[in-house]
Amino acid sequence: MSTKSGIVASEGLLDAFKNISSPLVICVSEDNTQLVPDDNAPKFGTELADNFDQLNRYLDKIFPRPAYVVVPHEDTYGFISFIPDSAPVREKMLYASTKNTLMMQLGTSNFKNKHIFAWTEPGEVSHSNFVNGNETEAVLSSDEKLVHDLANIQTLDRGRMVPMESSKAGGMLLFQLSSELEAELANVAEKTLVVFDIDIGQETVNLVDSNSQVTTSSLINHLDSIISKDPHPIYAVYKYGDANFAFIYCCPSGSKVKERMIYASNKQGLINHIKGIVSVDKVIDAGDVHEIEVSSLSGKQDGETGGVKRISRPKGPRRR
Repeated sequence: MSTKSGIVASEGLLDAFKNISSPLVICVSEDNTQLVPDDNAPKFGTELADNFDQLNRYLDKIFPRPAYVVVPHEDTYGFISFIPDSAPVREKMLYASTKNTLMMQLGTSNFKNKHIFAWTEPGEVSHSNFVNGNETEAVLSSDEKLVHDLANIQTLDRGRMVPMESSKAGGMLLFQLSSELEAELANVAEKTLVVFDIDIGQETVNLVDSNSQVTTSSLINHLDSIISKDPHPIYAVYKYGDANFAFIYCCPSGSKVKERMIYASNKQGLINHIKGIVSVDKVIDAGDVHEIEVSSLSGKQDGETGGVKRISRPKGPRRR
């Protein structure tokens, strides 16, 4: 996973910043290619306290959608990175990995560390919190820190970045596969199901279960029996039909934010790796295992390569 999303500020945003006189709310464009002014944001006035009241109400209205906010203050600017914990994982990663690019385009020297904030709840966005500022250096939200940590994993030569062996692979494995899992995947054609997960502390991908007797009708119950012991995301390779294989990613609703982000960032590298062993016909993303539509595994349709069901992202509780 790259630490930069490739998204840059639009000309319209850069022009708006040059003429800024009140808070500027910034969002990612609908096609995920540019940073643009949020046209739905309120029209702010000149009183900072009133502007923060309006900003608070607006962020509460769009919650849990992330946003950036640039706030003129005295002879400099404040920068708010607003990324709720309960935002969809893709949006969290997108905004967390785009923040530095935005600040560099606007001019990092324009912002003082005292007024650079990483907030996750509308209640934190207040005039008093802004004016009092940070007592320490600029902080990172948990999601921005995770992006930073994952970047270090990719940059440091610690033997945990493994090049794809297959010429078809377009990505990299972020974590080392255990020898036990490698052996099972090498013989995956002889199995019906191989289940594996990530040991985040050890930064390895490990075998959880290997079975040759799981049928389509028993697949959900089998996966459920594994997840129910310790609710967390899992990956699986399932053989259906005579020689068709599906890659399954289950992310239960109770999974931690850090788990969701790490599993999501590792998924494509694992798919690429497995495609070097067998042909993956389907990629299935599911929340709870009962969301898997097993009817789609009854047989392969010509030209079918799409996923079955996307993960349902729970909003989660809001802190007050």
